[in-house]
Amino acid sequence: MKPICIIAARSGSKRIKNKNIINVLGKPMISYPITNALNSGLFRKIYVTTDSKKIRKVSEKYGAIVPSLRKKNLSNDKVGLQEVIIDFIKSNKFHKENFIVFIYATAILVDAKMIKKAIAKFKKSRCEYLLGIQEFKSNPLRALRIKKNFISFAHQKNSKKNTQDLDKLYYDIGTFFIFKTKTILKLPRKLPKKTSYYIYKKFEVCDIDDKEDLKLAKILLKNKKNA
Repeated sequence: MKPICIIAARSGSKRIKNKNIINVLGKPMISYPITNALNSGLFRKIYVTTDSKKIRKVSEKYGAIVPSLRKKNLSNDKVGLQEVIIDFIKSNKFHKENFIVFIYATAILVDAKMIKKAIAKFKKSRCEYLLGIQEFKSNPLRALRIKKNFISFAHQKNSKKNTQDLDKLYYDIGTFFIFKTKTILKLPRKLPKKTSYYIYKKFEVCDIDDKEDLKLAKILLKNKKNA
């Protein structure tokens, strides 16, 4: 049986007003992950959890299902994403799902091929959790700290090391993750021991947090469409 897909999109974004439905090359932001998930043919249904009637209307227009509006106590920026997902699973009785794919509302560059490869790896590796990641452009182990108008190495022991001699480090780039339903219900806000990964190439995707990120994402999306 095909899995379900969940997308979360609350209102009240601070850095970019109405970020989840802002116009991106002629379409609302959230329409991209919904459409890409639908076109992948990998899911039984695409669900959106939101506290906004406007986002609900846009999501349903592009083919997603919004069972109900999210509770107010789960709709502020202090609530963890896993708490929102767990509540959605319980409220809609999805606890019997073997695994679920979560895609961020801002993941406009994630396409069907990426999702398909990630699900295949998730199944093959028999992991409990899989996260989309990307290597840091500059290794944080050589980070600098500012204090009283002067800078110093945050990790002094690495000051004389070459970057190639340091461990490669990665970060969650805010695109998607896949999880065993039983696992996330038991371990909220924690990465399970059996957590695997899907690595993106440089400029393949973009985490959209502010207006500069949005500009870059639009350029990458336009280039992708013209490729």
